[in-house]
Amino acid sequence: MKDFIRIIAVIISAIFLIVNVPLQLVLLFDEPVELTAIKIIITLILLYDFIENLKAYRHIRARASEYASGNSGFRERFLLFADAVAIIPFDIILFYNPLALIKLIKIFRAADYLRLLRVKLLRGADYFFLALLVLYIPLLSHIFACGWLVLETDYKHADDLTKYLNGLYWSVQTLATVGYGDHPSKTNAQIIYNIVVMLFGVGTYGWILGNVANILSKRDPAKMHYMDNMSRLRAIVRNRGLSDELQNKIREYYEYVWENRLGGFEEEKFLTGLPQGLRSEAEMELKKHLIEKISLINHGGEDFIKAVALYLHHVIYTPEEYIFRAGDTGREMFFLIRGRLEVLDKDGRHLAYMSDGDFFGEIALFEGHIRSATVKSVSYSELYVLDQERFNQALAAHPDIGDKFRETALERMKNK
Repeated sequence: MKDFIRIIAVIISAIFLIVNVPLQLVLLFDEPVELTAIKIIITLILLYDFIENLKAYRHIRARASEYASGNSGFRERFLLFADAVAIIPFDIILFYNPLALIKLIKIFRAADYLRLLRVKLLRGADYFFLALLVLYIPLLSHIFACGWLVLETDYKHADDLTKYLNGLYWSVQTLATVGYGDHPSKTNAQIIYNIVVMLFGVGTYGWILGNVANILSKRDPAKMHYMDNMSRLRAIVRNRGLSDELQNKIREYYEYVWENRLGGFEEEKFLTGLPQGLRSEAEMELKKHLIEKISLINHGGEDFIKAVALYLHHVIYTPEEYIFRAGDTGREMFFLIRGRLEVLDKDGRHLAYMSDGDFFGEIALFEGHIRSATVKSVSYSELYVLDQERFNQALAAHPDIGDKFRETALERMKNK
């Protein structure tokens, strides 16, 4: 929490420097006592940030020194240099001091912190980035407006507000490449500055639009997955033909996947891409609350639960689809994540309903058990499935509890 507050304070301080330093140099207004106090506070914040970053840098270097090469850590050294330069109080020692512009190098550290925050904010990363874009445009316009005020001669005797508003107006219309012509360039320096700002504006707005389009295109992967599936369905119907009833079933399935945000997220593909250690932790986090309900498995301890969780795979059943029928040979057990299942006897009579968190078929993991009842899905239902082969692999990795499990299972079968 302390580091988070420090990072936010440094970002706010960097924004203040971007706004205040160039503005004071071009408008030359008198500095009130309150502004001096703010500068002192910001200098102290930057000093504290420098000390903390220096500690972290030395700690990292001490741990990695035996692996470090001559070129390693350039980025860290540069950011530390930026921290050191930013704490020099050029703007406090001398009010109208152009050297104060050097303090703007702190922008690089602030940008690094913003990148770090975006990485940590997994759920709101896109919104955070859009907020940065909204902040970036006015700050950039402000900097170019201050540059315009340095070169502009028509507003020398105007009040500060009029000067700045005209500079900001010119900056926005030039960056946007609108160019109404009401602020024409009169000197070579102004012409060159105009060219630079327009080129910068074209590149900047192109970059912004590209990033916004990229965010919007990936904002809802489930929707993209749904649209792709519907396109494939239309192509199949057009080229090969499907009955209306089957078309409706497929379309309703795709709609369920979209509405529940399952499309675009493949759990097993996501887990497979993780290192073994992280995958085990993620498997436990996702599935432990279901597995722990089964005393037969829960008695094996946390290591065994981890092993079992690794072998569960995700499936979806549609309404009226049978999970299994009475008389089938059972070799899997099931965990109901979401949905509603109906249990029927061998004659098709209703016995019970199952809902979120229920499990069934655990005896089938130990013997080729004949199913005594039928289970079908009433609604769209998501389940985890554990088959006998995978469960035996988990037992093989924990031979000390295998015999105990089989004895318990056989005892339960006798009591059925």
